[in-house]
Amino acid sequence: MLIRTSSIVVTYNSSSIITDCLQATLNALPAESSEIIVVDNASRDNTLEILKGFKDRLKIISSKENVGFGAGVNRGIAACGGEYVLLINPDLMITSKCVEGMMGFLEGHEKVGAVGVKLVYPDGRRQPSRRRYPLLRGVLANRIGMMKKMFGKEILDHYLMEDANNTEPEEVEWIIGACIMFRRRALQEVGRFDERFFLYFEDADWCYRARKTGWKVFYLPQFEAVHLYKQESRQGANRQLIWHIKSLARLYKKHGFRF
Repeated sequence: MLIRTSSIVVTYNSSSIITDCLQATLNALPAESSEIIVVDNASRDNTLEILKGFKDRLKIISSKENVGFGAGVNRGIAACGGEYVLLINPDLMITSKCVEGMMGFLEGHEKVGAVGVKLVYPDGRRQPSRRRYPLLRGVLANRIGMMKKMFGKEILDHYLMEDANNTEPEEVEWIIGACIMFRRRALQEVGRFDERFFLYFEDADWCYRARKTGWKVFYLPQFEAVHLYKQESRQGANRQLIWHIKSLARLYKKHGFRF
């Protein structure tokens, strides 16, 4: 079977959301030319038991320890064979229209290495899914409410591109990894995710490396996917904030600090 599209989902304690994600993905991808690879990062709930119920339709990679999101993605990439690689979060519901739109855009624009789409909440409200370079002020304003008041709404809107076009395809600096489709050739030239990013900003790092290599990254607002956002099992706000800061520091070390 010739695989055109490989979808990768990295799970960690995702039992409450993974069934809906997989059902939507299975409906969105043609069985005769696609594959779905789920990498489980040592879930402690019953995620693996749920995945086994789909075993005839999935490739399941079970890690013995939580190796982090970027490393989990890389394990999926190493096991897939598609010309296009679709990375989605376990709390995302995608449609065939969205998948076909992303593939169609990549097929028609050979210099584009990755695309993302408009993400919406279940009630239809839009989520910011594209970004400019993460100025420290913008990141703090996005993570901590009091910082938004301190630095002003404008700095956050700039970071989240709330002041940008919302109707036409647009080249952007980076898109978040909740839903992103890569061209395999771009992955081969740019490389996989930097596994030193345990969680957060591995997507930004890849997009900046891609742009330096000559590839373009595009945002496609005419296609959308439903993203529950932060419904996946939480590790606690303090731990997430620590991961966020560590990953941001690593991004600055690689690509430069900006306040």
